[in-house]
Amino acid sequence: MTNSGFDTPEAAEAAFYQAFTTVDADLMVAVWADGDDALCIHPGSDLRRGKTAVMTSWTEIFSGSLAPAVEYRYVGGYASENLVVRIVEERIWPRDKQRSEATRVLATNVYVRDEGSWRMTEHHASLPLMERGVDSSDQRRLH
Repeated sequence: MTNSGFDTPEAAEAAFYQAFTTVDADLMVAVWADGDDALCIHPGSDLRRGKTAVMTSWTEIFSGSLAPAVEYRYVGGYASENLVVRIVEERIWPRDKQRSEATRVLATNVYVRDEGSWRMTEHHASLPLMERGVDSSDQRRLH
């Protein structure tokens, strides 16, 4: 990481998920691009536009919650010189539960390069995915 961002989109993404799993608001702030271009949609939530609104949403999520366990894996995307779109599958579960109880979410993470450093500019997470044959009343909203 540099003072103003991250060396690669993958490094920014790793820091984003580290901030999420450790409920580290300072690291989350460091991951996001500054200004009004930052956009975030949490599962079932309205659009948060601008870094201030995005950070407010993460502060609300982090306040009073235990750090979740989160795994993610890259499933596809697009890259150009200054813009990278990464589609990831997230598995999120409370640390006091088993991994088998994870909620599965698809997310689109968008990164921009500005002055040689990468920052997140958009995170859009789907509603929890339903496993075939699973009772929907057992699904949880975790982020």
